[in-house]
Amino acid sequence: MIESNYSPDIQNLHEDTNRKMLESSSGGINKKITNKIKNVFHLDRGIKSGGKNINFVDNNLAQNLIDSEVKKEVFSENYKKWNNLITDYRNVKYEYDGEGLENFAKKLEGFGEGIDIVLGNTETLYETTRQLSELTKLRDRDGDKNRYKEANKKIKKYLLEKIIHNSDKFDASIKGENKNNDLITMGLFKNLVDYGDEAQAEIGVELLQRHWMLLKKNLDDEKDREFGFFGFEDMELYQVLMDRGEETVKVNLKESIEDLLNADYKSRIMASRMISVLSVSAWQGENQGVAMVKREIEKIGLDPEETYKYWIESCGELNMEKTRTVAEMSVTQGNLETMFFLEEELPGSCKFLKEKYNITNFGRYPKEVLIKQCRENNDKDNPFGILIYAKADHSGAFSFREKQLIEQLDEDINLNKKVNLRIFEAGSKWDLARILIKCKKWYGEKQKISFALLGAHGSDDSITLGFARTVEDWNSFTHFIFKGEIEKIKSLNRVGDFFEKNAQIILASCSTGKENGIGQKISEALGTDVEVVAPDRESSVNSIKVDTTETVPKFKTEYDGAICMTYLGGQLK
Repeated sequence: MIESNYSPDIQNLHEDTNRKMLESSSGGINKKITNKIKNVFHLDRGIKSGGKNINFVDNNLAQNLIDSEVKKEVFSENYKKWNNLITDYRNVKYEYDGEGLENFAKKLEGFGEGIDIVLGNTETLYETTRQLSELTKLRDRDGDKNRYKEANKKIKKYLLEKIIHNSDKFDASIKGENKNNDLITMGLFKNLVDYGDEAQAEIGVELLQRHWMLLKKNLDDEKDREFGFFGFEDMELYQVLMDRGEETVKVNLKESIEDLLNADYKSRIMASRMISVLSVSAWQGENQGVAMVKREIEKIGLDPEETYKYWIESCGELNMEKTRTVAEMSVTQGNLETMFFLEEELPGSCKFLKEKYNITNFGRYPKEVLIKQCRENNDKDNPFGILIYAKADHSGAFSFREKQLIEQLDEDINLNKKVNLRIFEAGSKWDLARILIKCKKWYGEKQKISFALLGAHGSDDSITLGFARTVEDWNSFTHFIFKGEIEKIKSLNRVGDFFEKNAQIILASCSTGKENGIGQKISEALGTDVEVVAPDRESSVNSIKVDTTETVPKFKTEYDGAICMTYLGGQLK
C-alpha cells in the first residue's frame, strides 16, 4: 500500500517559515512564497516500503529555498519602504519644513532594522549607499530653524550609527573595480569624520586608511588622462587622510602631490586643485595644504605670508568660519591656476604684476589680459584706462564674476583704435593716490587716464578698499574712503593732472550713486572735467557698452537691479 506524508522535518520548516513571514515587514503569510514552498512539500511525498520512509527531497534544500524566498520578500518590502522614505526626505529638504523633517526622523527611527536588511542586498548596495550619503549630508536650513536643526541631529545620529554597524559590508564592497561606486562608499566613511563625534571620526579615518593606496592609484592614473578623472571627491578624501591619517599615509600622499608640482604644466594645474582642497581646514591651524600653497607662492619670488593672506581676505567674511568654505578653496585654486599659467607663458610675470601694479589676486582677472598687460607695459603711445579693484572682498564677488566683464571690455575698447587696459589693486586710500601718481610719472604729458573703473564694496557714504589688520589701521581708517573726508583729499582737486578732459569714472560699488551720497560728493570734488557714474542701490555691474569713436571712450554702464546715476560737477545729469 502506498502512503503519502510530509516528513516531520519538513513540517517543522513549514511552521518556522510561517513564523518568519508573520514577523516580516509584510505582516502576514505571502501567497507567492507559500505556493513555492508547497511545491517543495509536494515533492516530499514518500513511499513507505519495507518499513522505511523514503523522502525525495533533501531537507537542507527545502530550508535553503524557504530562507531564500523569505529573504527576498522581506528585502523587497523594506526596500519599498526605504525608497518611500527617500522621497519623503527630498520633499521636506527642498521645502525647508521643520515639522516635516521631525516626522521624517520618526519614520526613519521607526524603520528599525529595516535599513540593515536593505544594506544587506549586494545588488542595490551602491544605490542605497548613495542615498544614505545624501541623507547624512543634510545641512541645517533657515526655515523653521530650531525644529529643523533638532530633527537633523537625530537623523544624523541614527544614520552614523547605521554606517558603523554596516561598515564591514561597505568596506568589503570597495574593490577598485568601479571608481564612482568606491568613492561613494568611501564618502560614507568621510561622513563619520565630518559629522560624527570624535570616536566615530576615528573609525571613519581608520576605514579610509585601508584604501589609501587606491586613492593614490587614482591620482597616478590621472597623469595619463584628460582632466576630470580625479575629482573633488578624491581630493576631499585625500584631505582627511593628510590631516588625520597615520604618518606613513600622510608622507606617501604628500609625495604624490609634490611629484605633480614638480612636473609639467598640466600636472601642476592638477596639483593646484589638490592643494586648494587640502588647505580647506586651515582655520583650525595651518595644515600641509596651506604649507604647499605658500611654497608655490615663494617659488615665484612673492612674499608667501602676505600673498596668501590677501587671497583669504578676498573671501572676506567667509573666512571667519571654523572650517574653510568651498568659496575659499575656489579662490585659492583660481589664484594658483592663473599664477601657474602666467609663469608658464611669461616667467617672472607674477612678480612684475605685484611690483608694478600691486596685483596679488591673480585669479580674479583674465589670464590673457594680464599677459597682454605685462607685454605691453612699455607702450606709452596709445591711450589707456585703469581698472582698480579693492584688495578687500567680503563676499568673494570680484573673484567669481569680473573675468567676463573685463574680457569683454578689453575687446570692445580696441574695436576702432588701440586702447590699453591697466589693472591695479588697492588696499587703502594711499594706494589709490600712488596709482594716480605712478600713471602720471610713467606717461608724463604724453598720455593721461582716458577712463577709470573702481571695483570695491561700498555704501552711500563709504568705499571699502582693504581690511584693517592692525590697531593703527582701525584708528586711521586708511582702508576706507568716507564721504565726509572727500574735500580733504587734495589730489581730487588736481584731476586735470591725471585724467583726460571728459574722462569717465565708473564706480562698481554698491549704493555709491545714491543722491547726496559719496559718488555725488566725489563728482563735486572732481569738477566738470570728469563724469562719475554709480549705482543708486546695492548692485553689481551687469554690462558696459563702449563707444570709441570720440577722443576718449564713452561708456554706457548697466547695473543689475539699480539705476545708473551720472554726475558732473556734483550735479545729476
